[in-house]
Amino acid sequence: METAVFTVPTDSPEADGTLSWNSTTLILVNVHCGHLTGLGYTYAPAATARFVDNVLADVVTGQPVSDVPHSNEAMQRAVRNAGAPVPGQQELDLPGYPGGFSRIGNHVRQQFQLDCFGEALLLFAAAERQGRLDTSGWQGAETAVRAVAARRREPDAGIWELDNRPWTHSRLSCVAGLRALADAAPRQPLAGTCTELADTLFDETAASSVHADGHWQRSPHDPAVDAALLLPAVRGALGAQDPRTRATLAACRKQLTE
Repeated sequence: METAVFTVPTDSPEADGTLSWNSTTLILVNVHCGHLTGLGYTYAPAATARFVDNVLADVVTGQPVSDVPHSNEAMQRAVRNAGAPVPGQQELDLPGYPGGFSRIGNHVRQQFQLDCFGEALLLFAAAERQGRLDTSGWQGAETAVRAVAARRREPDAGIWELDNRPWTHSRLSCVAGLRALADAAPRQPLAGTCTELADTLFDETAASSVHADGHWQRSPHDPAVDAALLLPAVRGALGAQDPRTRATLAACRKQLTE
């Protein structure tokens, strides 16, 4: 693992109402695993690079590249204060800039977002179409497929970080990802599993989340339409000419536009 720090001057001084600055610090991290190399970056103080070198590098070096959850947990433990978990979200009694707030913790730590697996599968499928999905990539795809199979009926917060419900958007995102991967690599052993799981999940969702007017509704117990439900047809979960797609578009135009 290698780190580098770059200071990039801004075109002119910038400010957010509390602080001002005339440059941005960019941290690059280069990770080597066999013949593969991964590059990541973030904007942070220069001391972040020393922390990566002195703490995080030792945590992940030698770990299996496909065991991302274990590596993430190990890095979190290394970062946490005295091994304590990331705290829940709470407000601090501190002044902030006008219109802002002082908040620590993160409520996302307790969230499950099913749709992220569908988004990941769409990315894996795109990589396969470009001939870029290697062995470790297929291991990641298999992990995502197993997660969808095991947890597709659980309420989730979705990428929008909403209340936990069986969101239609999340399930159809997974259908789109599964079908995309199966179409991108029809001769892969995983393709049949993807197709079968996509059909099952689609049928389950259609049975519970189609409004009486024919459009997709937000969840089995929420009859409202949602613009996010236009995406499944764009991404291949179902056809653009499917009656549910056309009804959803019509409902969005009628109920969500002026």
